Amino acid sequence: MRSSVPEKILLIADQIEEDGSVNITKLTIVKKWFAKPQRRKAFALWMARHAAGKPGKVDANAKRILNDAKKLLGSAPRHGTLSTEIDREKIGALCDRARAFNDEYVPGKWGSVRIIQCQALLLIEKSLAILLVRESLPAEAYELLATWVYSFDSRYSDTLNGPSSGRLREFVRFMFTVEALEHDAEANA
Repeated sequence: MRSSVPEKILLIADQIEEDGSVNITKLTIVKKWFAKPQRRKAFALWMARHAAGKPGKVDANAKRILNDAKKLLGSAPRHGTLSTEIDREKIGALCDRARAFNDEYVPGKWGSVRIIQCQALLLIEKSLAILLVRESLPAEAYELLATWVYSFDSRYSDTLNGPSSGRLREFVRFMFTVEALEHDAEANA
């Protein structure tokens, strides 16, 4: 069944383009869409593949992990199914490697601050963590989405801005695909 959440996300993308920025808390509407566990798993797999395929400029160690992620995640079904069948052992090892790469912490005013050397590996780590747990929460998928669409710009506070709009539109295309596959599955049942 088609939900109204994708249209609300498109309105947020439009508002970013019109106003320059939008408060990140507006994205909490996606928690409603992520209420179905299979959507969270499908998004996590999609996000991990996306991050592995578009890492940007990275060092040789990160590149090796990203190449391994592409090999491992590329073998799973991509389109026409909501299947998220994975080799839990291999996915777990890859998640550990991605986490270890970004495992530097420095003291901060309110506690330790994690230093992220490779954003793509952070996204893969968060994605694979969702795939590995038996029952993830909608908030975990929301946090993964927020991490991906957030674009730091010192002119704004913690807001969605600039590239966030395009990423939200890409996410909406994913949402439409998932909803269409769900509809087809219901129709064939």
